[in-house]
Formats: sequence, structure tokens, C-alpha cells
Amino acid sequence: MSLTATRKLKIKKEFHSFPEEILSRDLQLTLFRIIQEQLNNIIKHGDAKSIAIVLERSADPHYAELLIHDYGKGFDSNRKRDGVGLRNIKSRAELFAGKVTLVSQANAG
Repeated sequence: MSLTATRKLKIKKEFHSFPEEILSRDLQLTLFRIIQEQLNNIIKHGDAKSIAIVLERSADPHYAELLIHDYGKGFDSNRKRDGVGLRNIKSRAELFAGKVTLVSQANAG
């Protein structure tokens, strides 16, 4: 079943004419898996009604910046999180010398 099939979750994708061919197939797959994992986290824990996924070129043309915004209940990002999902996202990003930054606040998405 599609995430949007129930009409309970709206997903806005912004790729700004992103030329995916500049990224290796491995990096493309890694970005897909990170998005997949984060969507799973949002569905399980975020109680979000909408999500925005933004993929942009970074200053270095061989890298990308992926932003995922959910408009859900949020969480205290200062509290240590040991969930498998976030660990998977961080380890995938680190495979390509990437970094993960979580910005959230309880009751603010």
C-alpha cells in the first residue's frame, strides 16, 4: 500500500532539477535507504500529517544534501536516542563521509 493511499500523509518532494547522475549508484541507493528509514521512523513515532523531502546539491558537486522535514509531534533532540533506525541512518551516511543532524523539539515537529 502506498503511504499516500490512505490520504493521511502528504509527502512533498523537492529535487530542484537535481542531476542524480552526478552521484554514484551506491550513493543513490544509500540516499534511498536513508529516506526509507526516516519515513518509517516518522510513521512509527512522529504522528505527522505531512512530510517534505528536499534533495539539493551541496557546495561540492559530488555531494548532496538531503533534508527531511516532518510536521509531527517532534521529540527532544538533546535526549540520547539509541534506536536502530537512527543508528542505521547515521551509519549509512558515514559510509560516504556524510553526517546526520537532527533538529527537533518536543511538540514542535
